[in-house]
Amino acid sequence: MNKKSAAFIVSIMLLVFIGAAFYGETEKDYILAANKANFSTEDMPIRPKQLSALSGKDVRREIARAKNSFNAKKYSEAISILENIKRQGVSEMEVDQLLAMAYVNYSYIQMKEGKITSEEFIEMNKKAYDLDPNRPEPSYNLAVTFGKKGDIEEGIKWLEKSYSIMSQDKYKTILKSFTDDPDLNILRRYPEFNSRFPKLALKAPEEKVIPRGEKPKEEEKPLSTSWRVGAKRFNLIGVDNESGTRFSMVDKSGGMAGSDPCKGGWGIIEVIGEVPSNVSLEDDSLAQSLTERGKDIALKVCPRFSIEGGKRLNLWLFKEEYKEKADVVVSAEWSKDYPRQPMTKKYQNKAYENARYAGKLAAGTIRPLEQGGFIHLLGDDPQTRTKFWHVSGSREEKCIKGRVSIIIEIQDKGIILNDAIANSLVIEGVKLAVDDCNEKRGADFSVWVAPVGFKYTGWSPEPVLVYAYGHTELGEPKIVTWNNKFLIAEQERLKKEEARMREQEERQKARTRFNEFVQKYGVQDWPRGKALSANPFLYEGKSIGIRCTFIQMQTATQGLFMIGGGLLDIFIASNIPKGIFKMKSEVILAGRVLGTVETKLPVAGSVMVPHMKFLGVHFCQESACRDIIP
Repeated sequence: MNKKSAAFIVSIMLLVFIGAAFYGETEKDYILAANKANFSTEDMPIRPKQLSALSGKDVRREIARAKNSFNAKKYSEAISILENIKRQGVSEMEVDQLLAMAYVNYSYIQMKEGKITSEEFIEMNKKAYDLDPNRPEPSYNLAVTFGKKGDIEEGIKWLEKSYSIMSQDKYKTILKSFTDDPDLNILRRYPEFNSRFPKLALKAPEEKVIPRGEKPKEEEKPLSTSWRVGAKRFNLIGVDNESGTRFSMVDKSGGMAGSDPCKGGWGIIEVIGEVPSNVSLEDDSLAQSLTERGKDIALKVCPRFSIEGGKRLNLWLFKEEYKEKADVVVSAEWSKDYPRQPMTKKYQNKAYENARYAGKLAAGTIRPLEQGGFIHLLGDDPQTRTKFWHVSGSREEKCIKGRVSIIIEIQDKGIILNDAIANSLVIEGVKLAVDDCNEKRGADFSVWVAPVGFKYTGWSPEPVLVYAYGHTELGEPKIVTWNNKFLIAEQERLKKEEARMREQEERQKARTRFNEFVQKYGVQDWPRGKALSANPFLYEGKSIGIRCTFIQMQTATQGLFMIGGGLLDIFIASNIPKGIFKMKSEVILAGRVLGTVETKLPVAGSVMVPHMKFLGVHFCQESACRDIIP
């Protein structure tokens, strides 16, 4: 072999290797694909033929292989073959249609077995729709999936696409199979579902008149579309076309074939209504009509209820989809003890009550209490800026039979509640409550007068200004117990105010005496504590003032004084006029510090103590000399 031939062979081998790298799939590529698709390499589809340039014969052969795999329900293998054909740039409608259905079937199986997420399911079906937009299955799968994810708007968009295809004659079998599909339950709550998709709408059961004395036939019970929430099994029994509300009945028969779902549960029929989110149950007339509509549908399913006695029908309305522990918005109960007895109804609409309560809150005619309960506005007096409130444990009912509880809220903080004013307010409040609750025959009453911003403890408001207890006779209040706490507190306040004014006046007098003392004797400093005893030379030559206790005169003009209670905390004052000090007493002494002087003490003996020249003295009249020291 010459050099040119060898070089040519090497070039051909390189081209083949490069082609395989770019257009083929290596074993490593297949292992990665298998891991991503969540199946093992043992179940891995047969690797398609490496195609670097497909001829027409090769394409037909590969399509035939893909069809065989599809018919054998080996959808992943068919997808692998068809995707390989697409990568070679082959564009044939047959390939696109077959690959689209392979995506649909494969994604359905994988989703059912929990091997892919809803996002991956959506991605595969969008690929299928792009490949073959004339098949209804991809867009239908997308509609159902988006509905279950809560994206109703996106679900309706895809359902419109699928519905337009299914409405064609060639797909009428598929359309019929989807009519009772429970997967559409969420999208059925869309208010315009029945008008936009009439061929998918669930029809309400037709009303049939049962002749008197004739028992209904079992086959006349129009039950359809069973579903579960937790341990409860439900049967869809009808739809209110105007509001889109779906009514379902709790199946207490155990779900056994041939069993009667109207039996069981000790004669209690339970019905739920799922109301679309755009329907407001705050409209009580609408809510009432929906409960009646649900009852009528239930009686068509279980007509014995209206004939027999000893029965009870409970109906609850929920917003949107029913879930376990969901909040009941509207509840209604019909009971019938005897066959000839008319049905009695109990009814509660929480949405209406909440809306009305919110309106009262905004208007200020009701107020919740901290410890539970409510107060309802009876009336107000603009002149005295007073509000009259009725105390109640309910936000709906403010009257308690035979009992009147009133809080009178005083908004004027400057009002003086003497007995005359307080009594007139109490009488006015009781009369308002008696008239409002129609308690003309007589009722006990408790009245509390409280300031604005009061707190409620559960028994009474705090603080209480006035309390009155009594009873009414022919509408006229008779007070038995009276306690004007405001008047008592006001008297105490006045006493304290007088004492405070006296104290302030005395302090002012003490300040005046202090200033006069300082000015008269030229006081320059006031040593604190034991400062003078510790170092009298700090004050040498200064005139000081000091609170101390006179002990005794050592000579006719020299006296001994004590600071505080220490034995050595003493000093000597000289040049004292004769006869000033007559007994031991607390004084304010003014003197000029001279230094120290030696003196003899009974216990300590001879000691050096501070020495000052006497300038003046104030004899204290109050403890701690408060009559001069402010």
